[in-house]
Amino acid sequence: MIGSKHIELLRRLAKSTKEGKLSWQEDTSKDSFIVAFSRYSVSIAYYADLAGSEDEITVKIFNSEGELIESVSHTDFAQGTLSIGSSFFFLRELYHDARRKAVGIDGALDSILEELPSDDDEVPF
Repeated sequence: MIGSKHIELLRRLAKSTKEGKLSWQEDTSKDSFIVAFSRYSVSIAYYADLAGSEDEITVKIFNSEGELIESVSHTDFAQGTLSIGSSFFFLRELYHDARRKAVGIDGALDSILEELPSDDDEVPF
């Protein structure tokens, strides 16, 4: 079960990620990203279930030796804190923000935009 410290950690991770304060990196496994702190690290991974069941997003905490000490997913949330559905969307947004930071999408977009001619015409969408 998810406790109040878990929720506070996730909220702070989301806020700091959105503000660009965390240096997320690609992790060793596909669709997983990690951020290091002084004594611990936190990873977030997205597992798409291609069999038609349910996708899963997992947040893991590792100690300084790289040992897993905690693992939570959106399905661990109890009613009253965040529902399973809303926790999935919350963690999915955190995952996508961490991914954007880790792969450097903002820099890639800036670089591509610099190479394209500027057009003052209104975009149809």
